[in-house]
Amino acid sequence: MSLTLAAWLTLLAVFTVLSVRRASWGIAVYMLTFFAFPACWWWGRPIAHYRWSLIGGWIALAAVLLSLAVKRR
Repeated sequence: MSLTLAAWLTLLAVFTVLSVRRASWGIAVYMLTFFAFPACWWWGRPIAHYRWSLIGGWIALAAVLLSLAVKRR
């Protein structure tokens, strides 16, 4: 695993954890998976078969729905 891939996965994990606290970080997750799509880069070959944009979209949607549920309580 390259250092760039490790940094990308670390950023994805950090942004996902932050999106639980504040939904706007879910957009950062989606933008990371869309604009730095691993399958388009040499460092992303080991994880290229996953659908990262879809995963990022689901994380963003879950963050928004979670924040809406917390606001209603």
